[in-house]
Amino acid sequence: MQVKMNTLQEAADNLLIAGFSILPTKTDKTPAIPKWGELQTRQMTSEHAEQVFKTAHGIAVVCGQISGGLECIDFDSHNNDIAKVFNEWGSDSGITDIVNRNKVYVEKSKSGGYHVLYRYESDTYQGSQKLAFWDDGSSMIETKGEGGYV
Repeated sequence: MQVKMNTLQEAADNLLIAGFSILPTKTDKTPAIPKWGELQTRQMTSEHAEQVFKTAHGIAVVCGQISGGLECIDFDSHNNDIAKVFNEWGSDSGITDIVNRNKVYVEKSKSGGYHVLYRYESDTYQGSQKLAFWDDGSSMIETKGEGGYV
């Protein structure tokens, strides 16, 4: 008898194999395990992943050195027109050149924003930083770096 693995578990396995540190999330995108901070310096085992992803709603990747220098530029919608901001940013010739010359992954987030993911090498990895804000003070653009997750 062949047992079909759920797609979340398959994604977790594939991300672990690719060298990313991962964590299960709840429906509100918060970590579904206590003490997730340990995953900032140590990747979970496939056995642990098999246990915790059985009841998880989603999957997040821990940014920073633990995931090979993964960083994310996060364009947050917050009920505003982030597509216009993102498209203006992406149409800049300098940004287009960087994206075309490097391995950059862009995805639309569940909340309607955008994630621009890439890896970088450094002696010192930067933490998450707020780069731009909406008029109401909420975050428009931020980086997810060392110690953050996406």
